[in-house]
Amino acid sequence: MVIVKFDENTGTNEVKQIQDTTSDQPEHIESTATPAVEARRPSCGSSQLDIAAANLDEIKEKPTDVACGWHQQCQPECCQCFAPTVLPAAVALPGMVISGFVKSVVTPIELRYELTSKESGFIVSMYDIGCLVCVVPVSYFGHGHRRSRLISIGLLVMGLGSFVFFLPHLITDKYIYQSPVPSVCYPEPNKVYPKFCNSQNLNSYKYVFWTGQFLHGVGASPLYTLGVAYLDDNLSMEDSGTFLGIYYAMSIIGPAVGFLLNARLLNVYVEPSATPSDIGPNNSSLWVGAWWIGFLLSALASVAIAGPMFGFPKSFQGSARIRLKRKRVPEAHRLDDLVKDAPSAINGSSMGFFQSLMVLLKNPTMLFLSFAGAVQLLLLASLSTFGPKILRTLFEFSTSRATLVMGLVTVFAGVIGMLAGGLLIRFSNLPLGRLLWFCVASAAISSLFALGLLLKCRGQRFAGINQHYPMSADQQRLYKLTVDCNKNCSCQENKFMYNPVCGADKIVYYSPCFAGCQDNSTVIDGVHYFSNCSCITARTSDGFAARQDSAGFCLEGKCAKTSVIIVMLFLLTTCIFSLSVPTLQCTMRVVPAELKDLGLGLQWVIVRLFGSIPGPPLLGQLFDSTCSLWISGCDKTGSCSFYNSQKFWLTVLLFTLVLKLIEVAFLALAAVTYVPPYRAARK
Repeated sequence: MVIVKFDENTGTNEVKQIQDTTSDQPEHIESTATPAVEARRPSCGSSQLDIAAANLDEIKEKPTDVACGWHQQCQPECCQCFAPTVLPAAVALPGMVISGFVKSVVTPIELRYELTSKESGFIVSMYDIGCLVCVVPVSYFGHGHRRSRLISIGLLVMGLGSFVFFLPHLITDKYIYQSPVPSVCYPEPNKVYPKFCNSQNLNSYKYVFWTGQFLHGVGASPLYTLGVAYLDDNLSMEDSGTFLGIYYAMSIIGPAVGFLLNARLLNVYVEPSATPSDIGPNNSSLWVGAWWIGFLLSALASVAIAGPMFGFPKSFQGSARIRLKRKRVPEAHRLDDLVKDAPSAINGSSMGFFQSLMVLLKNPTMLFLSFAGAVQLLLLASLSTFGPKILRTLFEFSTSRATLVMGLVTVFAGVIGMLAGGLLIRFSNLPLGRLLWFCVASAAISSLFALGLLLKCRGQRFAGINQHYPMSADQQRLYKLTVDCNKNCSCQENKFMYNPVCGADKIVYYSPCFAGCQDNSTVIDGVHYFSNCSCITARTSDGFAARQDSAGFCLEGKCAKTSVIIVMLFLLTTCIFSLSVPTLQCTMRVVPAELKDLGLGLQWVIVRLFGSIPGPPLLGQLFDSTCSLWISGCDKTGSCSFYNSQKFWLTVLLFTLVLKLIEVAFLALAAVTYVPPYRAARK
């Protein structure tokens, strides 16, 4: 039997070994520089009774490890109890900034700084690239150091990134608002529409945005690796599952806060000091909201959270007993069974790094779990990015309603799924093998909810694209906007003139000009009505030929399948999020304890490299292939304004189902390849 006792005079653990007559095999202990760790580490052939015989009550932490504070003269003990709660609050910040602020200001930034969609999309990707560059070095060299201080430094870097992101607003000239001319038909042959191109060259500011977003990724990387390991090492397995569920649930609440806050901020004009005469209606295509306020707030919040975080201890009270208790029944193979000269593999040297990395790369269960997570995040990142577009295109949602529904579904499904996964770990107490098969079953069941995408509503009819003009003599050709009824109107196809209206015949027209409407609109209750439209024969009961409201298209809200698809989307998203905590627990339990930080870092790289980075661009490219109408401005190709609904629907369905099947396959391979240490010892 082994007795470990803390000597307060020397600050070390004293190890004593006595023969345990109840043990079938003698305890084998080798003295090392850290006997408290090595004496507690069982070999694959050692008896479980030997490990259970240790007096856990004698285990104590070093005073320097549990000391709080920022300096030797400032070490308050009260901060011990706040560490597990402040960390989840800190992890909400990257979600608020990246998923809330950045993704909601992409369109205003495109307009304000003349960026293409590819350039603005690269802004989003720079966050993942920043994480990818730093996550493995931070994870590996952060092992054994005071993780709370490394996380605090990361928060300061993230605050710097938010300030850099805010800089373009601070150093550029004042934004001059200019409304486009009314896009109605002018039958005079010499009357043409002017082109609205900004004379300022602001495109170079994309490099500033890229730099700020890259710093966001660098600063956030310690939170998702060191932060997770920091909690897991200092909490019991039951509490770890609960707090990790809360931890990742806060990463979902963060985007909700950012989304709701920016929804209000973007209703404020980008120049708060502008006079009312400079500000036009906020539904104009040239109107820009105050996109920069959120980033200024996030810079201040990062500094405010980093201060307390810097003083948190290296370990919590009682964490040494928790770590030792976990080694009674090991579920991962020992590091010294997998690599020679184990202490040198974790001492921070470059040779030790590559040696440790090879141990992880030879762990098939860990790799399959990582690739399953990559596929899961690829699907989740893609659907969350293009969710509003999917709801609008397939289910006739207005833009505002689609954004609201997608935001609410993502937030509530994410929180419920994360908490459910954490509670499962706490109360089920499943061994690792069964937990892996549970993940396989859950992923397979969630695939059934993806079949809800089989539902879709009738697509929009667009004059000249998938529907002939009613007044056109040429009923054989499509993809032609200029026909006999509007050929004398000097209509232009560009983003400044793109102003879709819904005709009384329930057909969408590119603009009042292409509908042949010669009179300016009549505004009634915020809705613009047009009359005297030469391309439209039908009339409403009030005598109008076309209307235009905030929805733009002919969205009547009468699709009976919308409630069903919202429920199915909610269930699918909940199942995806519910697997996050169990698969994370599987990863941490399948790698040697000494390589937990590096294992999480390697998994983070795989998930980012094969998941969140290529996901949205991949689905976006697939959507682009289904586009039927592109709009452009200033001689540059812009975005897609109308999709072939049948091809679009098939793309979404196959994309979701194929990825879910691949995820199930990777999880099944992880379960099949897992071999518990006690079984491996028998071979």
